[in-house]
Amino acid sequence: MPSRLLQAESVAIVGLEKNTGKTTFLNYLIEQNRTGQRRLALTSIGYDGEATDLVTKTAKPRIYVPKGTLTATARRLLPRSKVEKDILLLSGIPSSLGEIVIFQTLDDGFVELAGPATIEQTKQLKDMIRALDDEALFIVDGALSRLSSAGHGLAEEIVLCTGASVHPDQTKVLEETVLAAELLQLPVVSLPEDQSKLLAQNDYLIAGDDVRADRFNGPLDITQLIEQVTPSDDLIALNGVITQEMLHELLGVPAIENIRLVGQDPTRFFVDQPTFDRLKRRNILLQVAQASHLALVVVNPSAPRGPGFGPDFLETLKRRIDVPVIDVRRM
Repeated sequence: MPSRLLQAESVAIVGLEKNTGKTTFLNYLIEQNRTGQRRLALTSIGYDGEATDLVTKTAKPRIYVPKGTLTATARRLLPRSKVEKDILLLSGIPSSLGEIVIFQTLDDGFVELAGPATIEQTKQLKDMIRALDDEALFIVDGALSRLSSAGHGLAEEIVLCTGASVHPDQTKVLEETVLAAELLQLPVVSLPEDQSKLLAQNDYLIAGDDVRADRFNGPLDITQLIEQVTPSDDLIALNGVITQEMLHELLGVPAIENIRLVGQDPTRFFVDQPTFDRLKRRNILLQVAQASHLALVVVNPSAPRGPGFGPDFLETLKRRIDVPVIDVRRM
């Protein structure tokens, strides 16, 4: 599995919560690349690589990179990155910790990452890195609360990290992980070019015997969309986030069933398991216009506080999802 990730154009490592093994896996991936001679380019949506967790006050693994790594981080963290640096670019992208700076490491050492706050800024940063080295493996460290780091075309491969720090209830974590994995593997639908262009100019599109598209009257107000759906329609596509409340409104109309509901990518859907199950029962099929590829699920069965999970969690998860699952302690 590491070989596939190391051959990708870009990788997003996302966690359901803190302390799920993201940094440990990132260090593992960096170590696996040492013999591959491929340059790495690292950034984060959030703050990663600090020695102590700011919330739990527990020790965290630090990010150790080899000479030549491209690193994009906030200006105020430059002194905390214990490597010799060649500053290549001042990005002009702001953050709460100062402007994002791109530097090359001149020796091996520890770095701390704090990247852009928004997905658009992260895409801009990726373009800047590509201009410096279009062959580098771009790795973004994110969190599932900012699942956008796994969408919007930002990453070719996704690694999902989960474990005992998500919640002390093992069953709850299992269900949350399975749902996240299922959303990250939603099937892709290719809209005809004319429909794609029409959707890009509007908030939603409905297709059946004919095609209609429009903008919402207010933020996330789908009342007018619901009023336009007819029994002959087989597709609803939305340009933007699809919230739990929007899905509940759709489910509140018994006539809306046997239809495809298309989002731009998996990160646009905000849905819990009961709602997801209700959609399935009504044959309202979630699909995406832009695919993502979930390459791996990483499990950290240990928790900063508490007993953690036993080996049965890992084995049950392996049976429930159809992607490789590994224990972060046994890589």
